[in-house]
Amino acid sequence: MSSLEDDKLYLRVEDRSGTGFDSETVRAWQYSADREISEIGRWELQTTREAAQDVAAIFDSNEIERQNARGIAYLGDETTEERRLAHGPLDIVEVRRIRADWRFGDWALWLSEAEPFESPPSGDTIADDIASQTAIGLNTTDPQTEPLDKTFSHPTPWRYLREATVQQGLEFRFTDDAPSNGLAIHERGDMGVEHAEEISHERETIAGRPSIDRGEEVSALAVVGDDDPDTADERFFKSDLLSTADPNADRQLYYNEWDFGLQSQSEVEAVWDQLAEELEAAPEQVDIEATLVDLSERPRLGDTFTVDLPERGIEEESFRVIRAGHRLDEGEERFPVLLSNRVLVRPDDERDERRANQSVLDATS
Repeated sequence: MSSLEDDKLYLRVEDRSGTGFDSETVRAWQYSADREISEIGRWELQTTREAAQDVAAIFDSNEIERQNARGIAYLGDETTEERRLAHGPLDIVEVRRIRADWRFGDWALWLSEAEPFESPPSGDTIADDIASQTAIGLNTTDPQTEPLDKTFSHPTPWRYLREATVQQGLEFRFTDDAPSNGLAIHERGDMGVEHAEEISHERETIAGRPSIDRGEEVSALAVVGDDDPDTADERFFKSDLLSTADPNADRQLYYNEWDFGLQSQSEVEAVWDQLAEELEAAPEQVDIEATLVDLSERPRLGDTFTVDLPERGIEEESFRVIRAGHRLDEGEERFPVLLSNRVLVRPDDERDERRANQSVLDATS
């Protein structure tokens, strides 16, 4: 799947203004996509300047209207879609002297730009609430079985989706289908497929030397929520050792989660349970950043691979796709990915600004 000399890359742009739509299909090159769990996915490619002008002609104003334009990137020919790569709303197009640079998002872009909920979401399920506010519909059987406990104050659909799925123990990703089937929600751990191909140098499914990061083994978890209105200077709070910890150890390594959106003790305890389940399954975080090649199917968010890198201390262990990249240029196809044994408990720069991610507590103090 790395050599694509016989396939051609095309971009189909649709004008969805009014009740109908027009479309224009043009040749493209240098396709690049990056998607990450709980983040807005992006994909981009290039066309000629003349191709961008042909696209503009389908819009009444003869200018490409961002709010009405959607794109589909695919391999095939001008009339036949052999393999779809991406589908989503236009973010920006920059027309230069010779070429045009196109950037699109996945359907999360629509959710992030949609009007916030006027009143707290009150549908039976998360999917019902999202569909009531946007044109994004569910393409899976709705896995939600319990009503939401948390009250959300005027969230955007994007913020609501991210926070509510964590509370319910669910995962989501966006599809390359039409918006009405653009959202997939799954029970945690059920999203994605298990690939048959092993990731190893022996199998020649990995290019170059991967980067492997290992964290210290976490033994305890604390979750801090908002102020408790019934107590003075206290917050909703839960702190405890994990079931995998040695209670007699001289020191415990805590993962600290600060979320001031948690406005009751039950919400704090629900988040603690979700995070503890993942930490107990993987006390030591292991991340593998690598470029995959020669795969029969492209990696998608949530997919699972068996990784065998014995020279790096990893022997036939399972990892999930946390970040899925896709590069297509001059007939070569590559998949830069981030594989990890954790999904929820992931310190990053955004969290570092508002949370202390890890701290060491002396058990004897």
